[in-house]
Amino acid sequence: MTYFDHPQLFEPPPQPQPPAPPEPPRHHTALLRALVVLSVIALLGGILVGRETAGHSSNQASPPATSPSNGVNGGNGFNGGNGFFGGGNEGNGVGGNGSFGNGSSNGTGNGSSDGTGNGTVSPAANSTAAKVTPAVVNINTTLDSGAAAGTGMILTSDGYVLTNNHVIDGETSITVELQNGSEHSAKVIGYDVTDDVALIKVNGVSGLPTINSNSGSVSVGDSVVAIGNALGKGGSPTVVTGSVTATKQTITASDDDGSNAETLHNLIQTNAPIQPGDSGGPLVSGSGRVIGMDSAASTNSGFGFRQASSSEGYAIPISAALTIANHIKSGDGSGTVHIGTRGIMGVALSTSSDSGNANSSNGAVIGEVESGTPADHAGMQEGDTITAVGNASVSSENDLTNVMNQYHPGDKVTVHWTDTSGNQHHASLKLVAGPPA
Repeated sequence: MTYFDHPQLFEPPPQPQPPAPPEPPRHHTALLRALVVLSVIALLGGILVGRETAGHSSNQASPPATSPSNGVNGGNGFNGGNGFFGGGNEGNGVGGNGSFGNGSSNGTGNGSSDGTGNGTVSPAANSTAAKVTPAVVNINTTLDSGAAAGTGMILTSDGYVLTNNHVIDGETSITVELQNGSEHSAKVIGYDVTDDVALIKVNGVSGLPTINSNSGSVSVGDSVVAIGNALGKGGSPTVVTGSVTATKQTITASDDDGSNAETLHNLIQTNAPIQPGDSGGPLVSGSGRVIGMDSAASTNSGFGFRQASSSEGYAIPISAALTIANHIKSGDGSGTVHIGTRGIMGVALSTSSDSGNANSSNGAVIGEVESGTPADHAGMQEGDTITAVGNASVSSENDLTNVMNQYHPGDKVTVHWTDTSGNQHHASLKLVAGPPA
């Protein structure tokens, strides 16, 4: 794979030659070569989607895919933003001639406004992004295991915000940063694990700007801008550009440890270089309207929520995301949509296929039981397999997640399980409040 396609140089017919200029001093030549090398190194900087998880990321950068470009349209200078190499590059490399004008890029026609080694976004792209960024928020969550960050889009002036479910799952508290720099607490209104959509409400706000969306058709080749809280850095959002490379895509995405796998359908595929922390952010058309919500990116091993991308991102069509958000806001729960606080029994499921339980293929295997919880009081132990909740049978982790969607704190449920010796048990548990799934 080549990273850049340079225009081929053709030798012109012989022409009378003027006297050759004096050779520049060698130290000037050496300096020029050094600057060129630094430029190329920065442009090859790895592209790190999903929420950015502090202290728990195993991102590995992948080289950007190569696509044709229309000439060398690089900018001037080496004094860009704060990139991976301590300083971004202001338009050095091969640029494309897309809808957002001639500009710098990383060889794929993609640009970045934050100096991450992907060049400078053109004024046209920044102008498009400016129509949306006032309604973009940074989302920071506290987890039992640390902290995480993502992006959201303001839907109503009183603070309802659309984001991905995987941005808020497992949270014990949420803080939202608005574009004026103010920070506010927020709560989860509801979520859809299957379709990776969540709705949160920012506390104590009014008169907020809201997104304008476009639920019309999206075509391959359409120029797009992606906006988000890249790498969880906070402050003004990062802006990157690209184009739609496919539509109606289906992928199975997961966290970097293979957990929380979800199969997502009807996605928009783009080569805009979205990064961890961009999840929940808008994918914007050339007219400045939101067409999708950035959700996942390709990795060396598949597709992920919080892993390094390779200039291949995926967005949920905004019409689908808004339909789910409206159900949540209306309190319309379903088999996949959960409204309000989640009721839990106090178990964490095993992600290992080798659980030591012969019955593991017929249920959800318990990886850990939290002390003092209803499951602990009922006598459940690590390695046991949950086979039914109420009248619903459970044959997998996803089954248990879907069954538990209908329950809330205080609900009583009868849980059936099999221990590692094959003995069957059941007990009535009163669920307690837990973080979103």
